[in-house]
Amino acid sequence: MALAMVLLVSSALLIETFRQLRSVDPGFEAASVLVARIELPRGYWEPTISGDFFEDFRKRVAALPGVDGAALSMGVPLEARAEFFVDESTFQIDGRPLPLSERPVARMHIVSPDFFETMRVPVRDGRAFDARDTIDSLPVVVTNQTMADRYWPGENPIGQRLTHDLVFVSGEKNDREVVGVVGDVRHFDLDRPADAQMYLPHSQRAWPTQALLIRSSVDPLSLAGPVRDVLWGMDDAIPVASMATLGNVIATELSSPRFRATLTGVFAATALLLAAIGLYGLMAYSVSCRTHEIGLRMALGASSGEILRLVVGQALRLTAVGVALGSVAALVAAGLLMDLLFGVGTTDVPTFVVVASVVLGVAVLASFVPARRATRVAPLVAMRGE
Repeated sequence: MALAMVLLVSSALLIETFRQLRSVDPGFEAASVLVARIELPRGYWEPTISGDFFEDFRKRVAALPGVDGAALSMGVPLEARAEFFVDESTFQIDGRPLPLSERPVARMHIVSPDFFETMRVPVRDGRAFDARDTIDSLPVVVTNQTMADRYWPGENPIGQRLTHDLVFVSGEKNDREVVGVVGDVRHFDLDRPADAQMYLPHSQRAWPTQALLIRSSVDPLSLAGPVRDVLWGMDDAIPVASMATLGNVIATELSSPRFRATLTGVFAATALLLAAIGLYGLMAYSVSCRTHEIGLRMALGASSGEILRLVVGQALRLTAVGVALGSVAALVAAGLLMDLLFGVGTTDVPTFVVVASVVLGVAVLASFVPARRATRVAPLVAMRGE
């Protein structure tokens, strides 16, 4: 029972972690979105060439029947390799000069103007990117709410200027004006709050590897064929590196916590079943050894209810000791699981109470059959051998 208690508490904590992760708002709507990742060959690596190609491709896909919106992004939110396609840069805000080693850091995403609308990311202040943001126009940037609150507390970030230190190609303009603030998006992990993030317009900083995010009013996977046809109609030598729904991308992100919860759940259920069988066998043996005693008790006037309480009480006392020992061991085990937990503490009282109640309930059920059998002992038969 003590070992079962340890496994049940661990399983309950991991299941609650999985439930909490599933309920996290990632900051965007994943339903009905198809993700097609395209990697252009070297001949398209010139920024102006790759930028024009991807924008033409996006417009053609957006015109397909059943497509409600299409956007480009260098990284796919919550994709396993999302961080590989997102750069991190130090930056400084105009009027606040700092040495390079002391400058703040923010993630840099390259997206098309339709990204926020397609992903249903709310624009909190200012504007999103639009047709005004070209390679020849004023370089602009959109920040997330966390970055705006952290670096412009109590101020309006719109119109502020910042300079990011990371440049992708020689001569790139890195002095940008903040034109908008959008909601926080958990791009990398559901269990980590969004950090400071800045978005650069694809029209000003094209990249040869992009993901096309397609929001549809039909089954997203039904658009896979038409999207390939559009791409190969433009250049049949360019493959689609990968294609999946955004829902599957998130499901992959949740696969590890789901596996841990399932595995420990199976072990816990098995341990509880074995403990119940063992307790049943122990109580059945105990009843058989005490047949004469029980018969004598009933001959002296003990009721069936009293005999039931006698046998079940013995089982509950044993189980209570197991629960007490198991609770202490479960606290130690939960501490070892700390890095795997989210939204639940290692000393979560409701979890321990529920698990202890389950174990005690199983003990009652496991001991009820032997206890019921004890109440049917005929006093004269039980004492005949004395």
